[in-house]
This record gives sequence, C-alpha cells and structure tokens, in this order.
Amino acid sequence: MSRFSFNVNLSSLRQAPAATQSEVARAIPAASGSMRRLQIQLSLSNFALVFLTSVLGVVGLGLYDRVSSENLRVADLSTEVQSMRSNLYRQVKEVIDDVLLGDPEAVQQFAQLSAAGDDQFARLTTLLRTAEEQRAASDLRLAYVEVRELGDRMIREARESPPDRSEQQRVLHTGIEHGSLQRYERALVAMRDIVAHERAERGHQLLVLKRWVGAGLLLSLVCGFALLALSSELLHRRFARPLSDVLASIRRISQGQLEHRVTDSGVAEIRELALGINTMSSELSASRLKLVHAEKQAMLGSLVPVVAHNIRNPLASIRATAQIIDAPALPADVREGLHDIISASDRLESWTHSLLSYLNPLQPNCQWVTLQTVVETCLGLLSARTAERELSIRRMGWDAPVRVEADVALVEQALTGLLMNAIEASPVRGQVTLAADTDGGIVRLSIRDQGSGMAVLPSASRRLTMRSTKPQGNGLGIPFCRKVCEGHGGQLNFVGHADGTEVIVTLPQKAVHLAT
Repeated sequence: MSRFSFNVNLSSLRQAPAATQSEVARAIPAASGSMRRLQIQLSLSNFALVFLTSVLGVVGLGLYDRVSSENLRVADLSTEVQSMRSNLYRQVKEVIDDVLLGDPEAVQQFAQLSAAGDDQFARLTTLLRTAEEQRAASDLRLAYVEVRELGDRMIREARESPPDRSEQQRVLHTGIEHGSLQRYERALVAMRDIVAHERAERGHQLLVLKRWVGAGLLLSLVCGFALLALSSELLHRRFARPLSDVLASIRRISQGQLEHRVTDSGVAEIRELALGINTMSSELSASRLKLVHAEKQAMLGSLVPVVAHNIRNPLASIRATAQIIDAPALPADVREGLHDIISASDRLESWTHSLLSYLNPLQPNCQWVTLQTVVETCLGLLSARTAERELSIRRMGWDAPVRVEADVALVEQALTGLLMNAIEASPVRGQVTLAADTDGGIVRLSIRDQGSGMAVLPSASRRLTMRSTKPQGNGLGIPFCRKVCEGHGGQLNFVGHADGTEVIVTLPQKAVHLAT
C-alpha cells in the first residue's frame, strides 16, 4: 500500500546558495594569502641566497685583501732586508776604500750610506707586525750598528794618525769580516727565515681561501639551481597544472557535462576558483532540471485540459446511462457490472479533477496559525478512520505552540493526505507519532508510522509519479503535497526506519511566497 510524505527543506532552495557563497567568502582571505605566501617564500629564498652569496663574496674578498696585503708586507719586508744588506756591504767597501786606498770621496759616501741605512731601518720598523719580527729586526740593527761604529772608528783613526796598514787589515779581517759581519749575517738569516715562513704561511692561507671561497660560490650556484628547480616544480604542481585542469574542466562543462567537478588542488586561489566553478556547475545543473520540469509542466498544462475535456464528456454520458439502466429487476451480475462502470467513472472523474488541480498554479494566501491546531483539525477529519483501526496518536512538543505563516486550506489538504497515509500504513492497534518544534525560524513537523516501510522512498527528482497501490488512489498525493510545500518555500524529505517510515515537514516560520 503506497503512502506519501514530504519534507520542506528550505535550505536547499534558498540557504544552500548562501552557504556556498559564505564558504567562498571564508576561502577568499586564505586564498589571497596563499599565493602571497608562496611568493614571499620564493622571494625570501632568493633574497637569502643572494644575501649569503654576497656575504660570502664580501668576506672572501676581505680575507683575500687582508692576506694579499700581508703578503705584500712580507715581500716589502724581504726587499727592505735585502736592500739593507747591500747598503751595509757598500758601507764596508767605502771604509776599505778610505782606509786602504785613501779614496777622498769614501768618507762622504760612507756618511750618505749610513743615513740611508737609518732610513731603511725606520721603514723596516713600520713593516714589523709580530714580536718575532721585532726581535729579529732588533738583532739585525744591533749587528748593523756594530759594523757601522767599527767603520766610523777606523775612518776617524785614519784621519787622526798615519794608518798602520797591517793593523787596519787585521781589524778589517777579524773585527768586521769575521766579527760584526758574521753576526749581521746570522741576524739576517734569522730575519730571512721568519720572512720565508710568513710568506709560505700566507701562500697557504691564499690557497685555503681560494678553495673555501670557490666551494662556497659553487655551493651557492648549486643552491641557486636547486631553488630554481624547486620553484619551477612548485609553480607547476601548485599553479600551472591545477590551472590547466580548471581550464579543461571549464571546456567540459561548456560542452554540457554539468555533472563534471573540478579537482580541488593547487594553491588556495585555484581551489577557490574550482569551488566557484563547481558551485556554478551545480547551480546550472539544478537550473537545467528546473527548466526541463517547467517545460514538462507547461506541456502537461496545455495537453491535460484538452484530454480532460475529451474524457469528461463521454464519461458523464457513460455514467448517466449506467445509472438509468440500473434497475432492481435486472440480474445480479448485470447490476454488479453497472455498479463497476459507475465506480470506474467516478474514479476517472476524481483522477481528472486531481490532475487539473495539480497542474494549476498555487497562490498561497498565508496567515499566522498554530501548527498543532491545523494538525488537530486534520485528525478530526480522520477520526472515524483512526477509530476503525484502533490507532493511538502520540503527540510530542504539543505543549509549546508552534506558530507558522501559511495557507491553512492548502496545508490542511496536504497534511490530511499525509496523516491518511500514516493511518493506513500502520497496523491495527498501532501508533502514529507526531512531533513539532521550531528552531532558528524553521518549523519542523515529524509524522512517524509503524508500517512495513516504503519499498522506494519518493525523491525530489521523481516529480510526478501518478501511480498508487491504493484501490482508490490516483498517484498524485505526493506530488500535490510537494507542490503545496514548495509553494510555501520548502521541499520534501523521507526517512526510512526498520519499523516504519518517518515523514518530516520543514517549513519557514515566516512565509516565503513562491508561486507553484
């Protein structure tokens, strides 16, 4: 035995688009921030790489300049030491020229070379850095001063008294050549060793510096290529490829495949775009279904009145003829056939009337009523049927009146059919449970029977069934109830249970005027 029930889900008609829009609105800040985050991350990575490379270059150049300057200092130190040695030997030569050969210019040359030697030691002092260098330079200067003072004494003695050649040769041989000069040479060797060691150390530093700077620059280059590859991969995976998928999906949707959905992937902007396209596709699909339904309704609206007119006239004649022929004197089987003709005519007339009522637009005349009062009125109309099946009615939420703005006549007609279905579906001495409540401007009425359940629950897509398992049913109960509810801004819903079927009616508390 078929039954009908309905659920008015206002959110599917008006709140669902708003909910979708709110989701998109919530996604916008995250979406706009996501691309900026990716750009900032890549920019910071590039900046860090450039900064580290610059720091490495600056530090490397600074160290290279420092080592090079030190290397030049050591070279100057070596050159100055060598020049001082040459100057010293020239001074010894001038002493020999004056003492042994009597060169008149030797004294002047010796004085000039001595002054130059003082200048050289002064420059040498400015080049010294380490304590070891200073000690070696001090030893070198002591040996130099000793040689020069010995030379000065020999020149002075040669001026004061006739020179003793043999004594002068002895002084030159033992005092200068094997005495002061040897000490000077030892100090000079020590200085040269220090200079050579520092030169070797600077060369090693330069080699190490070249290696480390080269390795650092190579590492920066490798990091640069790695960052470039990573950036390309990120842009391809999170932007280019998802955008390509979006464009391909747009082409498919433009070809009429409205059921296709864009993959939710990539950066937040692409996901937002995919969400918008999917929402648009869903709305287009729903609009197409509504358009198809409207076209079918329009076709039925133009066809059914013609068919109904062509059926009603001969149907009235057939019924009238059957009533006239019916007489007590006729055989029982003939009278039974006539009664069947009259009954079938009445059913066809009722079916035609219901079909015309369904196709006519509804214009609800809404007023504020109490939902429990409307339900009690419907139960009063069905009290005889309820008593016949010995059913009990369980009421929940009846203590708090639920106010709703609705067309009383249409809602009573829909709820009467709904309650009749529940009564007929319930077993004898069974129970029908009614529950009413309101939440957030939405009124909810639940009607639950204890029947065997429905084999197939009606859905919104099955708009006009026109089938019934009731002997007197015409199959328009569920479509008519759906139409009444949608006329108030709602939709139908059915919930199957193991011990029966629950019909949920959800109505907006404040009327939404929708012509249906």
